[in-house]
Amino acid sequence: MVAPAARIAARRRQVANNEGGDKRIGPPKRAIIADDDADHRRLLASVIRRAGFEVLEAQNGEELLDMYDGQHPPDVIVTDLMMPRVSGFGVIEKLRDLESSVPIVLVSAVGDDNMDILARDLGAAAMVHKPFDFAVLRDLVVRIAHGAGGTSAATNTTTR
Repeated sequence: MVAPAARIAARRRQVANNEGGDKRIGPPKRAIIADDDADHRRLLASVIRRAGFEVLEAQNGEELLDMYDGQHPPDVIVTDLMMPRVSGFGVIEKLRDLESSVPIVLVSAVGDDNMDILARDLGAAAMVHKPFDFAVLRDLVVRIAHGAGGTSAATNTTTR
């Protein structure tokens, strides 16, 4: 029987080495993560990086839009809904005005059917409600970035 400390250390090595992570061949997928909560943004970016993504971080929707490059768009954007300057909904609207088709995952602490409907109507690829399981969100982001989309097993997740 393996001691709990040894199992934890082995799991940490797996995560650090991306064992069991995304093994697709080709250039890494790119993501932009936007959240005004720095700790949450860094944690989310770390989880997405461990899935094999190159990640850019933005403090708010305005910064996300400033770093967005339409010539080389990211494969996916994950953005908080409620942020100063430009909200997650504002990000979607502005990117759609630029005729961008990059999939956008909205993250929100507000669990409201009307918000889900608006997100879907604006073209969000998914709406994830806090609190959520980071592994489930990671798997959702990987599927969306690779064009698979689909529904999530998480009860706090709504996808198109």
